Amino acid sequence: ETSSSEAHKSGSPATPRGSAGHVGRGSKLLIFIATVTLLFVYGLFMLHVDWISPSYSLIFSHHSAPAKHFVKSSQKKLASNVTKLLQTSNHTKTMYSGLGLSDIARKVATVGTDGRKRLALTFSSWAYKPFLTNWLRHAAKANVQEVIVGAMDMETLDYCISEGVPALFMNMTAIMKELIDIDVPRFMLEDASLGDGKDFRGDYKRFHRMGGEKVAMLLALVSAGYNILLSDADTVWLRNPFAYLESTPEADVQISTDCVSVYADRIHIPVTATFQDLVANGNALNETIRSYTGAELDPRSRCGHHAGLRSELSANTGVVYFRANSATLEFIQEWLKTILTSNQKVYDQEAFNRVAHRQVYPITPVATRRAAEAAQEHPMAGRIIFAFDRQLKLGILPVSHFSNGHIYFVQKRPQQLGIVPFSVHPTFQLQEAAGKIMRFREAQIWLADDESYYDGSRNFLSYDVHIPRTLLDAPPSIENHVKIASLHLQMLRTAFAVGAVLNRTVILPKLLCQCDMYWGDSILPWCVTHGAELAFP
Repeated sequence: ETSSSEAHKSGSPATPRGSAGHVGRGSKLLIFIATVTLLFVYGLFMLHVDWISPSYSLIFSHHSAPAKHFVKSSQKKLASNVTKLLQTSNHTKTMYSGLGLSDIARKVATVGTDGRKRLALTFSSWAYKPFLTNWLRHAAKANVQEVIVGAMDMETLDYCISEGVPALFMNMTAIMKELIDIDVPRFMLEDASLGDGKDFRGDYKRFHRMGGEKVAMLLALVSAGYNILLSDADTVWLRNPFAYLESTPEADVQISTDCVSVYADRIHIPVTATFQDLVANGNALNETIRSYTGAELDPRSRCGHHAGLRSELSANTGVVYFRANSATLEFIQEWLKTILTSNQKVYDQEAFNRVAHRQVYPITPVATRRAAEAAQEHPMAGRIIFAFDRQLKLGILPVSHFSNGHIYFVQKRPQQLGIVPFSVHPTFQLQEAAGKIMRFREAQIWLADDESYYDGSRNFLSYDVHIPRTLLDAPPSIENHVKIASLHLQMLRTAFAVGAVLNRTVILPKLLCQCDMYWGDSILPWCVTHGAELAFP
């Protein structure tokens, strides 16, 4: 201090004791602060890039051809890395015997009639546990043994373990970067769990993430060489479908549809007019909608898979069969990329159709030996079409054998034709889980009720319905439908009142109607979903 003070007084520079060490520490501190500042600014920049990159991907994802070099390099990476990833990643471990996904797949898979390894894959949350139970019990009855369940929460995983069902906790985000060469969006990384035991069907963010997880697991298995039968947990398997699916090796992917006409599904309707043409010609529109006999059906039946058609191809991912090959792998990669780079309100089924529909119109059937077998009425004859920029051979499964809800529950067409479908998917209804269960119970294909539901100790009350024939035989109309519904409500109210007084459970009768239930006003005033083969009452 003395020397410093003296130097200040004399105006000459001075060097305090230990000044060299002091300056060194100060320089290091400044360097450290500068480095931290630069890293912070760089981090903000990368955060900004990560935030906007999905938007850039969205701009190009639906309007440009797929990057060939990306697909090929990605396939090479998958071929060399996916088995190792699935064996070693902690994120793909399951409590089922302590095995990883690849271990479970090898343990469960069987060899099909085509000599290929195959698996049946479904997914479920705890909220859908009754549907998973129904799926598993029907699969067992149909001798579908190659089952793996993707559990969206720990409750579902625990349930599968207790039932001895091979299952995996769904968290594929840790290896998505290896499955598809894009950055995983932040929303896929926010939460390791998809479920809290609640139904998240209406939660578009979680439902969107579920789609990404589902397709990522599918991609991992297909890349490992497995043919995959993918189906929603609310699907029912009435027969084993593998022999049927494997009889069409020409198809890379085979999928169910929302087609609402067995007739239009089987036969190319000779209608060249588009929907706009029909609207412009009121008489033609009336005639097509009013005809229920199959002689002339509305081309808006969602059966747009016939040669030359330019609309109405409506694939439903409730049931899809994937054959492990390069074309299928390329398609699934693009499907997953589309899910990850799209708005979170774009679900996996919409993303599937976006990718499949690229250059699909006009519909062009694949020239295969199936064409020569058309005379033998092979169910898949003429049903394999070019999709996904003409790179994928897409098989359209017949609705008589892979039935949607309208075909099976509303029209009851397979029952009328004496066909036992392979699968039934309870689409085309508005009451979500409760409505699906009700329809399954009515059709006697619901196996998830315990014995207490059929407890014979209760007393029951049933009643007969009396509706005037004049109403039932009248042409379908909203007016007649409301009159019939009013009579039903009066009888139902009386039955409930008597049941309450007598402490009896009311057994509902067969309720007749004259109008289809649909979520749009397009069925008015004829009360029939466009193109459906539906006769009333």
